[in-house]
Amino acid sequence: MLTWGIFGFVEVTIQTHGIADKGVVTCYVPGDSAVAVGMDARVDSINGTQNAMPGQNGVVTTVTLVPLSIDEISTDPTLSAAGLSAADHNIVVTISAPDVEDGIVGVTILRDRIRPISFLTGSAS
Repeated sequence: MLTWGIFGFVEVTIQTHGIADKGVVTCYVPGDSAVAVGMDARVDSINGTQNAMPGQNGVVTTVTLVPLSIDEISTDPTLSAAGLSAADHNIVVTISAPDVEDGIVGVTILRDRIRPISFLTGSAS
């Protein structure tokens, strides 16, 4: 446990679902989510098994600046066809994941990695 506290990490993530099409995953995250271009992402099939080749995780490529309302997003036919839901205000995030199969996927965006020891020392990760 001590070793993990010093050398391990706690990952801060955002989990959602998206639609993969030709290596690009589009998903909606709540407007208050701090997502930025270049963040790492993991794309999984909807049943939780890894859908990308090992080591072929995705990277956030675009993030809209202005949140969309639920009414604006509800006009997206792929969202309703996939049975996905959205929050009141959402930002559109696209992820480059070239080896992901087309379809509905689970998405985990890695926002930060924190070393537990930093809580005791007050230092940044």
